[in-house]
Amino acid sequence: IPKADLKAANAWREGKVIFNGEPLEEAIRRLNRYSSLRIELSDPSLASLKVSGVFDAGDAQAFVEAVQGSIPAAADYSEQGTIRLEPR
Repeated sequence: IPKADLKAANAWREGKVIFNGEPLEEAIRRLNRYSSLRIELSDPSLASLKVSGVFDAGDAQAFVEAVQGSIPAAADYSEQGTIRLEPR
């Protein structure tokens, strides 16, 4: 039985979301639950890339900025209310 990461599981109580080597697609799905600004992937090749970090729940902008610095993705802000991540 794998051990649960209780800090990550309870981070939402402090307004945080913690990712530890999580697939980008899953991280986006979790973060989108807390933000009115939606993040989408334009290309499925990005979905399995791993991301790690601690982010404020609902701060999609900070998450996207961090992602752009750690994986080969660029943000497209052309659609209001949506940030689309595409391969660089």
